[in-house]
Formats: sequence, structure tokens, C-alpha cells
Amino acid sequence: MYIFPFGNEATCGETFVFLFLMDQPRSARSSENCFASWKVTPISASIIFVMMRQMHDAHRLIQQVK
Repeated sequence: MYIFPFGNEATCGETFVFLFLMDQPRSARSSENCFASWKVTPISASIIFVMMRQMHDAHRLIQQVK
């Protein structure tokens, strides 16, 4: 699990999706440990925060259903 700057936890796959949506697929591919540095603007950070929160909530719901 990785802790994001805005306090969210994410799995390896979510980290890849996060990097891909940040338009840095090259960083995601070249990152051996599923983690890479990226530049985040305040606007993109707020959008990504909402997206990651939704992914996190969806993941929790899936775990509960199982």
C-alpha cells in the first residue's frame, strides 16, 4: 500500500491508473516498484483526490461484498 500526498491509500494497480491518468504512462511503465514521481497542480490534485476517493470507496465495497 502506498500513501499519497493527500492521505489516500492505493494498491499497485491504482497507482498505475493514477500515473496513467496523469498522462505519464512512461513513468508508470518504467517504475519497478509501481511508484514514480509526478508533478501535480492544485486543480489536478483535487480532481485526482475525488477519483482516488471513489476508487478507494469502490474497492472497500467490493471487499465487503466478498
